[in-house]
Amino acid sequence: KSCSPLIKNNHITNNSAQIWGGGIFCDDASPIIKNNLIDQNTAHSGGGICCVASSSFISENTIVNNTVTNGGGGGGLYCSGGSNTITIFNNTISDNICNDGLGGGIYCNTSHALIENNIINNNKCNASNGRGGGVACVTSTTIIKNNTINNNYATYSGGGIAFGGGVSHLFL
Repeated sequence: KSCSPLIKNNHITNNSAQIWGGGIFCDDASPIIKNNLIDQNTAHSGGGICCVASSSFISENTIVNNTVTNGGGGGGLYCSGGSNTITIFNNTISDNICNDGLGGGIYCNTSHALIENNIINNNKCNASNGRGGGVACVTSTTIIKNNTINNNYATYSGGGIAFGGGVSHLFL
């Protein structure tokens, strides 16, 4: 990857983007995103964090009160990108909202994701066809283990977790 930033010990708040990554956007990168407070950000996809075609390590962050609008996904975190691996480890992902799309807390789209040891709670997917209040994974290879996933809401299906199209691994 052409870029390998360390984003650590920051308060990333009240930012917005028309399309991707209200708080943080990574494209074709290998970021380490650690020990940040990421809150009150807004975007079309990835209200808090959006990683596209990136091998990302996202750890020990508090990702709260972020919002997605206009058909995107991932109120707290959106990841997409084929063969790249996204590791989401030991974060608190809560009170995020996806008003139009999938995944109130996390949305993995065409990705390889390890989601481990996180607290994923109080997230909402309010879209009319909303899926995955806590986590939504579509056409992704996903391992989900040792998380606390509670009190999430989706208008259509998968209040806690929703899967679709080509998920090959799931461990809870």
